[in-house]
Amino acid sequence: MRQGTSGLASFLDALEARLGELTPEQVNALLLAHAEQLTPREREPFLAIFVEAEFDRRSGDALAGGREPDPLLAEIDAFVERLRAGSYVDGWGWDPEIYEERAFGDESWAEEMDDLFAAANAAFLDGDLQLAREGLGRLLGAFDLEGEAQAFCGPDSPQRMVSVDVGEARSRYLRAVYETTAASERPAALLDAIEDLRFIGGDASLGAIDEARRARMPGLDAFLPAWIGHLRSIESDAQRGSPRARELARLLSEAAEWHGGADGLGELARAHGALDPDAHRDWVDALIRGGRHGDAAGAAGEALRKLEPRGEARAAIAERLARLAAWTGDDGAALDARRERWRAAPSTWRLIALIDIATALDRAHEVLATEADWALAPERPGAEPRNVANDRLLCELLLLAGRVEQALEMAKPAQPLGWSHRGHPGPIVVPYLLVAATGPAIRPELLIAAGSPSAPAEHNGPLLAQELEHIDRDGWVGGGEWDDEPAEPPLDERYRGIPADKRLPSLLLVAAVGAYPASQRQRDRWLGRAAELVEERVNAIVATKHRGAYERAARLAVACGEAIALARDRDKGFAFVGEARERFPRHHAFRSELDRAMAASPYLPAPPRRGRRR
Repeated sequence: MRQGTSGLASFLDALEARLGELTPEQVNALLLAHAEQLTPREREPFLAIFVEAEFDRRSGDALAGGREPDPLLAEIDAFVERLRAGSYVDGWGWDPEIYEERAFGDESWAEEMDDLFAAANAAFLDGDLQLAREGLGRLLGAFDLEGEAQAFCGPDSPQRMVSVDVGEARSRYLRAVYETTAASERPAALLDAIEDLRFIGGDASLGAIDEARRARMPGLDAFLPAWIGHLRSIESDAQRGSPRARELARLLSEAAEWHGGADGLGELARAHGALDPDAHRDWVDALIRGGRHGDAAGAAGEALRKLEPRGEARAAIAERLARLAAWTGDDGAALDARRERWRAAPSTWRLIALIDIATALDRAHEVLATEADWALAPERPGAEPRNVANDRLLCELLLLAGRVEQALEMAKPAQPLGWSHRGHPGPIVVPYLLVAATGPAIRPELLIAAGSPSAPAEHNGPLLAQELEHIDRDGWVGGGEWDDEPAEPPLDERYRGIPADKRLPSLLLVAAVGAYPASQRQRDRWLGRAAELVEERVNAIVATKHRGAYERAARLAVACGEAIALARDRDKGFAFVGEARERFPRHHAFRSELDRAMAASPYLPAPPRRGRRR
């Protein structure tokens, strides 16, 4: 029980030797006098002795039967047992309202659980933390039964079926665990409790645990360094990139900032930030929140020099550096940081953000050419054959850079089926070629739908325009980039070269058609190659009887016919669609879709009326 300096141990030994001679009042007076002489650093372990003693006393009383079991715990145990036994579930079936199967039965379990949570929460608010710990822990743990088919019923997940704030209940439970555990055992007990409920109630944090009660968490000065040490010892065993490793890293960053502010985060990041890039990002964010923009820029630059060249966290740090550079008016550094962001984790969103700032600085052509070269070249000997592995994303970049022939070469070997796969170049390259083949002055009606990915497919207008519109549905490659955008510091409008409603793949690709003029011979070649790709796709869909794709195949064929009609003449466009129709005399469903699409086209004549089949 004795902790602290050798001076504290000597005092306690002397006090223990005289206990038989002193009254309780004299003992209290001696303890208070000694506490007044201690420094703040020495006082925390001294007071912790009495916290542990009180905890040991309460625990001993409970074990010795000094406290009767509360009826609430018996009610909770009975409820959980009913869940486990499947008492509320009648069976499984299809729910037409949510379009999936679910368990049906007595959904009153949710009301029962809410009532039990209310009682356990009341115990917490009344200060009975031991009862709250037991009650809330058992109720929260019951959500783990969701994996058992016969436990819960209802149209939604159990955590959403109840009215109680599950996240708040979990924070209260963790606060009860903290306060009813001896100080020396708190780090391990708290982490075990957090990990047991990892998928219940959202992310855990010291902030939420602290806010669960009006009073601050007792013993924080002693707890934080022990908590950090425990997290670091556990973190080394977690698989890198796993949900557990990410949770430990987040908790560790929070604890480091609580213990030492932004500088504490800096120490953490420098100590093992190469293994945990999120620590560097958290450090930069803490400096920005503190208004230390110069230090934040330095920390971001240090992180980029230290971290691996790829990763979402690196991209997020680079975006912060871009904004900090823009804050000081350093145009070159802002552009370089945006380039670093795109290269760290290539995606359509990050590419457009790079084009945006490059356009504002009148360097878009130069930047796109450089990035196209980088994307096609290996980063180092023995690395991947190119730096952008996703074919669809790479083709987007090549087309935006005016490298149409290179994009065409990538699309050539791609399979005619599988356009729904996020790496297939077809949904980007084919519409681009069809539109570019119509000439440098793109007809306004082709742009009506562009930029409106949510517009219904049945809207009026050329089918070629609708294929162009689909680029904004299919052309976003990548993920996680929304997390890159910090609130502070804001990006000055001087560094935004493209209006917000124009930062869309379709509109940028249309702009590239005009930015890189092509000869008539080139346009003819693009149209011919696009027509071949369309024919291959239509043939593959219809010949293998992918009936669900007949409509899409028909509309693509008519869009190609429209492009031929605009680039050459109407009869040739009509003939292209007619040939597609005649190739499949027995596929009446496809021919009907083709006729319907042709009837909707403003550029092609209506299909001939057919006699009724006999």
